[in-house]
Formats: sequence, C-alpha cells, structure tokens
Amino acid sequence: MRQALTALTVMTCLLFAAAGSSHAQPQPPGSTVRIKNKTDLDLIVRSYTIVNGSKQTGSLFPLPKAGMGFDLKVPPGVRYYTILDANTRKQIFAQDPGVPVQGRDLAVAIVQLAPNRYAIVPD
Repeated sequence: MRQALTALTVMTCLLFAAAGSSHAQPQPPGSTVRIKNKTDLDLIVRSYTIVNGSKQTGSLFPLPKAGMGFDLKVPPGVRYYTILDANTRKQIFAQDPGVPVQGRDLAVAIVQLAPNRYAIVPD
C-alpha cells in the first residue's frame, strides 16, 4: 500500500512538471516621473496623457514644500500636468506643452520663476 501511494505521488509530481511552467504576466508598460517641489507652497499635482484619442489620467497626489512625489505607470506620449495650490485649491500652473515620456523614467522639478509664475523643468 505504501509503495503504491509513493508511486502515485511521484507520478503526479512528474505529470505537473511535464505540463510546463506557467508564464509570468508581462509588466504593464509605463514610466515613473519623479517630481520635486522646489517652491514655498504645498501643491497638488494632476496629470494626464492622451492615448489613442482617450485621456488617461494619473493619480492626484499632494506635494508638500520641498517634497517629492511620483507619477507611476505613465504611458508613452506627452504627459500634461496641472498644479494646484493645496491651501486654496486654485490652479497655479498648467503645463503646455507637456513633458515627453518615451519609455524611460524621468526626474522633473516644479520651480517658481517669478511671483505667480511657475514651470516644470528637468531635474
């Protein structure tokens, strides 16, 4: 009885091994954009990319003074950012043209150029 059970267990293991291994699912395409806040304001960042005529939005995230945030899984294309003042929820900057994202990770910073004038620059 014990030999039959051992043989059955071995055959089952061999059957599963012969069936092949499962393939891992491919990672979804996308880049990461690291954003630094180099202003004296607490900010909120919104972003989107137009893909095949459809607007794909990123997550809305806070960006504290001198802080850093990450825009994850950004599809290839031009990424548009809108920056809001976290205290008043008023838009202080909308980027046009956007940041070109081409399958690699990027680092950008939000800087104040003049009073009430902001920009996103490479970091």
